[in-house]
Amino acid sequence: MPERNLVSWTALVNGYLKMGYYGKALDLFKEMQIAEVEMDEITITTLISACAKLGALDQGRWLHTYLDKSGIKADAQLSTALIDMYSKCGRIDLARKVFKETEDKKVFVWNSMLGGLAMHSFGEEAIELFDKMIECGIEPNEITYISILAACNHSGLVDVGLYLFNRLVEDQKVQPKIEHYGCLVDLLGRAGLLDDAFQVVKTMPLKADGTIWRALLGACKLHGNVKLADQVGRILIKLEPHNHMNYVLLSNVYAMVNRWEIVGELRREMKVKGLTKMPGCSMIELNGVVHEFVARDSSHPRSRDVYELLNLMTNHVMQESMDCQRPCQ
Repeated sequence: MPERNLVSWTALVNGYLKMGYYGKALDLFKEMQIAEVEMDEITITTLISACAKLGALDQGRWLHTYLDKSGIKADAQLSTALIDMYSKCGRIDLARKVFKETEDKKVFVWNSMLGGLAMHSFGEEAIELFDKMIECGIEPNEITYISILAACNHSGLVDVGLYLFNRLVEDQKVQPKIEHYGCLVDLLGRAGLLDDAFQVVKTMPLKADGTIWRALLGACKLHGNVKLADQVGRILIKLEPHNHMNYVLLSNVYAMVNRWEIVGELRREMKVKGLTKMPGCSMIELNGVVHEFVARDSSHPRSRDVYELLNLMTNHVMQESMDCQRPCQ
């Protein structure tokens, strides 16, 4: 492309974001820095969203500083992106600061702050913020209820969560969706109220999807209810026969109680269907650079060093374990 302007840069970044290529979006950001491209609030909002997805705090803070130095006034949409980015990067204190300084607090700004508090298990603070939102005359939408119910889930506020769900059901302006029922099942499941959670799944007006059944199966594993786990797991496998996670979750439940014959059956069934467990992936930001690691992968430029250090650490842990098991002389 002979001439690149801000519109073309932003369009390409947006395209990468929509396709889920967050790393490539940040690579473009570095190119924009080198080319000294002057960014506007639309471009900054887009790039901050990429930082949020990757947990790239250093780059997100650079963009925030650029915003302040450029004299660009953060609108509600940009403030929402900043709150989301700081929350996902573990800096809930900075998310609170952005929220406090935002003048035009539209409903999605409140939702972003509620979501951040939920993420960090600040349930009671989220409830207080929700009440303040109502006092300010902001009407909650379906995202608001998902965020506040998630806050109750992560903080164990079962009674408050049930009250809020009932409030949602009675709200004439917001209809409960599958995500809200998923939050309710998760809330009850985490609290060990497995029979109640199962009853919700069976009687809810919407057809439960795999996400809801998996939440219940995860709760069964957490609380060691093998009987219900088997029932839920079989329903899941019938509902999504080609989803490897269903087999893995159920086999983990049986492995927990040493029922290896059933674990073997599930693994054989996976093999017959050609299902394989997807490799785990993790990312870390170091000195402003995001590094991605995938299990058994060798595409990282320093993969040899990574595996050498990993083997060294593994051997060290094994040696420590052997030393601990030796009887005292």
